[in-house]
Amino acid sequence: MNPLIEARLSGARFDSIHVDVVEGDDITFRVEYNAGRLVGLIRVGKDSKYQRADWRGIHQLPTLLLAKSLRDALPLIESVLGGRPEIIRLAAPDCVALITESGIEEIFP
Repeated sequence: MNPLIEARLSGARFDSIHVDVVEGDDITFRVEYNAGRLVGLIRVGKDSKYQRADWRGIHQLPTLLLAKSLRDALPLIESVLGGRPEIIRLAAPDCVALITESGIEEIFP
């Protein structure tokens, strides 16, 4: 089972989720304490089958999506939204965006 879901089912209270879009085709899930905060870390290969990933672990949590470009992040946004996060903050060298279920609310190129 996905470690984020296991932790949430056991009562862990996450502060946030970080999704990092990387090269390759792997998807990894981990739980980590970062500066005293419980953070779920998801590394997603941009060539992976991320549509099949279990995104339920991010439900109602603020999510930071890190990518090398908006182009790398765009295909993943719909899948991440399927996990119903509280909000997605996208950070890439070519833009910063605030994304909700309604779509991209703000974008700063």
